Amino acid sequence: MLVLRNATNSDRSALVELLAKANMGYVEPIKAYTLALEGAIIAGCARLEDHGDIVMLRPLVVAEKYRRKGLGKHILSRIMPDDKPTIVAARDESIPFYTAIGFNKTGWHAVSDEQRDECELCPERTVCNPQPMIYIPDS
Repeated sequence: MLVLRNATNSDRSALVELLAKANMGYVEPIKAYTLALEGAIIAGCARLEDHGDIVMLRPLVVAEKYRRKGLGKHILSRIMPDDKPTIVAARDESIPFYTAIGFNKTGWHAVSDEQRDECELCPERTVCNPQPMIYIPDS
């Protein structure tokens, strides 16, 4: 059975390893990450950054073994706010996933300056081909 909880300091090394396998970096604070755990195994994680009128998803990662089983959708359904939009700079291969759960393509104007700069300067940009996407909850 999978359990969701906030990450703690004791989760750091396993979380960093999961993120690295997805070519994602770890940023503080640790408690900003929501983990999906199967026993002591981190099956997935997500982190939201609050930017006032929007939140940025940075990142959502699901371990290989747990992909295509609804875990990403489950995590997002539990952490995304229902009172403001959620924005993500989706990697090319993840666009179908985000589209299937209700995100729509948007422009770079919607993305935080920090995320936009990070994507523009990333050496993997041509491989990743990031696309800003937005989820607007029903009001």
